[in-house]
Amino acid sequence: MTVQRWPCTGTYSGYSPLLAVPPTGRSTRGTGVLLAHWRNVQISELWHFGD
Repeated sequence: MTVQRWPCTGTYSGYSPLLAVPPTGRSTRGTGVLLAHWRNVQISELWHFGD
């Protein structure tokens, strides 16, 4: 099994049809974990958990 913890940062600075609010220009941070279960040198299952 492979486990990877990742961080990301971003700034909401442009219009998005997925968000109902206008851009704020504020930055935000998030983290997550990716777990991969390997079988015969291929990923057989993949889990993603993000905050």
